Amino acid sequence: EAVVSTQSTGDSIVQQDASNRACSITLGLKKSDPKTENLKKLHWLRIRERIEFKILLITYKALNGEAPGYISELVKYKGSGSNRNPLLQTYMAKTSLGDRAFISCAATLWNNLPEEVKLSSSLPIFKCLLKTHLFRKSYGSDS
Repeated sequence: EAVVSTQSTGDSIVQQDASNRACSITLGLKKSDPKTENLKKLHWLRIRERIEFKILLITYKALNGEAPGYISELVKYKGSGSNRNPLLQTYMAKTSLGDRAFISCAATLWNNLPEEVKLSSSLPIFKCLLKTHLFRKSYGSDS
């Protein structure tokens, strides 16, 4: 439970600024040029969605026996036996920091994924569907 999922808002802003600068350098943009459209052009996720991508990737690996045991032990399906529901068991955190622990946020993020992403048959397919889902979430469904 020591794995924490997201950073403080201030850290995220600093990281997003760094990502915006990298975008500007990559595309040779001026400081005043809009960044969102150019991040979209490069098909780069925003920082928040990149963090979600990593958490969900670890979760997928844990559910499919591809993660270390100490991570896999944290992720459990609701119910038991062969009647596995694609929803994960959620945990009530006692503090707001607890909501950011991997065990808590992984289940919340996973349970909010579309079924087609959760039921991906392989890691490469999962990554592709997940990035598309997060990209649309970040920039709009017409992206």
